[in-house]
Amino acid sequence: MPTGLIVMILLGCADGSDQCDRVGVAPATYATVAQCVEAMPNVLPTQSSYAYPTIAAQCEPAPRTEIAAR
Repeated sequence: MPTGLIVMILLGCADGSDQCDRVGVAPATYATVAQCVEAMPNVLPTQSSYAYPTIAAQCEPAPRTEIAAR
């Protein structure tokens, strides 16, 4: 059963570009967007396995399929 309803969407971005691709979802869920945003500085440095020069994130409500999978 998930502990929250917010997920951190990981985005791969080209240098100097505001065009980003969704590359994954961080493994945790959060109860609020504020908690998700607060976790970003700790989560983003651990996401180095993607072939993009910059990894960004945004917090969104978890899709029902994402909640069911956790």
